[in-house]
Amino acid sequence: MRDTHPAANPAALAAATRRSSNAWLVTMTVVALVGIAVGAALGSTMYHPQDEEPTATAQIRLGPPVDLMAMATGAPTDQSTATAADYVAGEVAYLSGKGFAQTLTTRLRRHELVDFTVTQNAMSPVLTLQASGATPAEATRTVQAAVDLYAAGLRARTDQQLKGVLEAFKRWTAEAPRDPARRNQVAALRANIELQATRPGGLDVLAAPSADQHTGGHWPFGAVFGGLLGGVVALAALIGYRARSGRLRSAFDVAESVGAGSVDAVLTPEVSLPQIRRTDERSRVARARLGRTLFAQCERPSGGQGGRLIVVIGASAKSGSADVAALLHGAAAESGDATLVTLSDRPVTAPGHADRTVIVDAGTTGESAFTGDVIAAATEVILVARLNVDTVDTVAALASTARVTGTAVKALLTFQPWWTAMRSGSRTAPSAPVADPETEEPATASARTATAAESVVAH
Repeated sequence: MRDTHPAANPAALAAATRRSSNAWLVTMTVVALVGIAVGAALGSTMYHPQDEEPTATAQIRLGPPVDLMAMATGAPTDQSTATAADYVAGEVAYLSGKGFAQTLTTRLRRHELVDFTVTQNAMSPVLTLQASGATPAEATRTVQAAVDLYAAGLRARTDQQLKGVLEAFKRWTAEAPRDPARRNQVAALRANIELQATRPGGLDVLAAPSADQHTGGHWPFGAVFGGLLGGVVALAALIGYRARSGRLRSAFDVAESVGAGSVDAVLTPEVSLPQIRRTDERSRVARARLGRTLFAQCERPSGGQGGRLIVVIGASAKSGSADVAALLHGAAAESGDATLVTLSDRPVTAPGHADRTVIVDAGTTGESAFTGDVIAAATEVILVARLNVDTVDTVAALASTARVTGTAVKALLTFQPWWTAMRSGSRTAPSAPVADPETEEPATASARTATAAESVVAH
């Protein structure tokens, strides 16, 4: 017999489970979408906490104010970087202190201490003022009040300096009543200092107080990241569960896991159980054509002696072996005398006439005491296994058992997508054998209704 082991033809293996692979892709897509949805929801929640308060910020630049007394006396002023850095450090300590926060709270007429922070950008004189509040507007008012309070403090310091300088000018003017040049010099200096006091410096607002737009704005990133992670985790879990379950996933599992030599071939295409159980006219015609395709791949007895005894046995009660037996019987009845027998409590032998075909629905292993006998007498054994339901170990054991007798063993894969309605009961009633209405003859119809006693030899 020609070697037709499925491992020798990868293209045939791929064709054998093309439709079920599409169903598997749909399953993976649905699981991935569910994982993406769940991950996106969790990610957006993590990046958008509900208890986060709105914040507002402002940026200011500090510098030593003008020393009015030094201007009045002509004394030198220290404009070094170290002096400026020391001044800024002192102001940062003042703004960060509890006293300033309490003063700000009183100014805003709040009952609780305001949430106010000051951050120095490295060693630069630029400071970031930030405050939080119940609303973005409240947070903005807090920062604005802090800027105004600090500016008012600088103004008060300048006014205090100016008050001391003006007292000095009064003394200088009184000391030179008869020196017009000196009086004019003092008057000009006083006017210059008063003008400088109106713009004391020490504070520049670089960025006006405004609400932070990033508050709650990161949730899209959380949704995207969470969705990607959720989809990957869901697919990994699905694939991991499928791999660890030990169930048949494709025809390649029959070739690789069941073992070389245990199965002679894999019949194609695989059988969709929901489709062959439909009763509309279009499905009946498609079912008849599918039966012919499968039956054409069955072998005739060597030497042309005797008829066919094809045993159809399932790896489990959910494999759909009864439906497959009905398909083969319908196709066999179109070309000759054919009988469908359900193995129960009587043994069955091969028919003596060469033009007679007996299809035996052997159920599953252990259903009948004569399963081994009928397999030994069979001209061919069709091992039916359902993808994603039957395990590789079960199929391998059944194939090895059938192979011991020397009978040709072929595998046929069935599948049922998860979204189709599941029928109740451990075994679904087989679909009625149907031939193409255009080619069915009366003789064929009578052959399909023959009884087992008229078609087989019972011991």
